[in-house]
Amino acid sequence: FGWITSLYLRLNIAPCLWRMAVAPANFSWQMLSRESDLCKLLHDLVSRISWREVGGIISLGLLGKLLWNQYGILRHRRLPYHDLGLPIFGHTLAIFRQTLEEWALKLTQGREAVLANYLFDNTVLVSYPLYLERMHRAEIDGRFRPAWPPSFQAMLGESSILVLPGGKGHQHHKRMRAKILASLGPRAVLGMVPDLTHMVRETLDELVDTTQKHGSASFAPLAARFASRSSVVPVTAGLEPETQRRVEGLL
Repeated sequence: FGWITSLYLRLNIAPCLWRMAVAPANFSWQMLSRESDLCKLLHDLVSRISWREVGGIISLGLLGKLLWNQYGILRHRRLPYHDLGLPIFGHTLAIFRQTLEEWALKLTQGREAVLANYLFDNTVLVSYPLYLERMHRAEIDGRFRPAWPPSFQAMLGESSILVLPGGKGHQHHKRMRAKILASLGPRAVLGMVPDLTHMVRETLDELVDTTQKHGSASFAPLAARFASRSSVVPVTAGLEPETQRRVEGLL
């Protein structure tokens, strides 16, 4: 409501002000048409309203739009189990407190599909068996397009392979996929073995040190860090240790 009102004022008040500026001295408001009467009403409204009130109306309109984007989907009857989380934020804060994987596993436990809201977008999380049964063939045939949240898509870039449609008929994705898989071939992977071995030893040594200091150690955070570091070895292999750590931190 606020957005529509503010837009209407911006678009329609200009001709009203122009008419008042060019009107002769003996101009009478009673001679105006209905449209001009509306312009007078809008002019009186604008002259009385304060900037704080205008900001409040616009803010309410934006708030309503955000809530509609989140909860408007519930008007549909045929929906899977849904948990949209907190108003506006959804499950975004829960993901930051945990990880995306931990949160998704907990939410989808015992369910094949869940409608959830995170990163300011509604998304359906689908179990792998259901994906194989209902979606895998369509994805191979090129009938799907990646639907990242707008914030993620802007961060990844429009040319990222993660946002490009794949499957039959999508040659750009096919060429990029072939180049990426070439870096994961047997020869390339064998060349990364020394770096991976060094990472494994560092991870185990850190477990030993933590256990000696505190009596126990959690493997989950170290395993997550190892997975992140090892996934970028094709990019960082061969760099100086200090440069390699800086690149890993950026990635």
